[in-house]
Formats: sequence, structure tokens, C-alpha cells
Amino acid sequence: MKKPLKTALIAAATLFGMTLAASSQAAAYKCMDDKGKAIYSDIPCSAKIAPPKIEPAKAIAKAAEPAVLTKLTESEVLRLIAVTDDYTRSYNHADICNLYTADMKYQMNNTMVKPPRTLSAGRDEACQAARDSAEQSKRAGLVVISERGATKVSVEPGDARASAVYELTMRLTRYDRVISTYHCSAKNQVVLVSGKALFSSVDETCKP
Repeated sequence: MKKPLKTALIAAATLFGMTLAASSQAAAYKCMDDKGKAIYSDIPCSAKIAPPKIEPAKAIAKAAEPAVLTKLTESEVLRLIAVTDDYTRSYNHADICNLYTADMKYQMNNTMVKPPRTLSAGRDEACQAARDSAEQSKRAGLVVISERGATKVSVEPGDARASAVYELTMRLTRYDRVISTYHCSAKNQVVLVSGKALFSSVDETCKP
């Protein structure tokens, strides 16, 4: 997802790991809902507020629909990364998957665990990770907020291939409370396919 990884894109496997870590925290507070039913949570009853309002995925997809492209430009690459962030926040795993080429390659160097691990996967595995992450996040009421630093975009001669390199800070939140924060370095490869800018590879290194 750093995914694209707010990237990929964005960082589907990173988000999945963040979601599992946050979801596994024990519930320490017994509260009462509006109907007088007992519920258990890791957040004090008095601290709870309404969860953040998520823009419907369909509305985002419609607004982000690009025109048919004849060449890649820096602005189109940046738009692709921004759209991935929107899809991640709205649990829109299906459209995240549509931003990958059929032969997309994904690699994440995860230093958030000991010993560090490297995950190498293709499009199918990345799509599955995005779906699992979205479902876990939605059930747990988790929202990913990502902040991307300066992005260096390089368009290759021919305007059909480009790369984007940047740093990404990802915050996993619940009820406006930060659960976890991770920092990722990302390098994405983007190609022009049938008039669309798509990710052909995503390479990330993430740490706490």
C-alpha cells in the first residue's frame, strides 16, 4: 500500500498486517450502546465518537475516472497514486485491483516483524491481500490515513513507462485515535495499457 501503496497504491500487504495487529488488541472496557446492550471495546466509553464518514466507493470511482490516455505524464502518475489512496480509505479493494496490470509484480520488505521478511507476489496475491485488508478494516472500524512526501516521477522516452519514488507515513486509526504508525519507502512502476495508467510493479520497504 508507501499503500501504493494514502499506495497502493496504496500497500495492500502492509495495510493487512496493520489491520491484524490492531484488531488483535484485547477489549478492556464494558460500555452500553443506545439500546442498553453491553459492548466491549479497547476504547473508554466516554472517549468514543462517531466513526469517520467514508465517501462511497462508487462516487470516488466515478470522480476519478480518467480520460483515455495517449501518453504518460507526471500528473497522471500522481493521480494514479492519489486514487489508490482514496480506494484504500473507502475499503474499495475491487477498484484497487483494477489498477494493476495482469503481470504486476509486488514486493514488500517488512522490517516491522522479527526477523524481517520479504514478500514477493503477483497480481492475484496482491488483489487477495487488498480484499482481506478491506474486509478486516471495515469490520474493525479501522481507517488508514496516509501522508506522502515529495514524489519523484520519471517518465521514460516514448511516454509509455514511468517510475515514482516516494516516502509514505501510514497511520491506522479507529474513532480518530491512532492505533499504529508505519513508514514506508516505495518505488512504483507505471505503464500505459489500453489508454490507462496502471501499476506494473510495486516495491516497498516498511518499518515502525
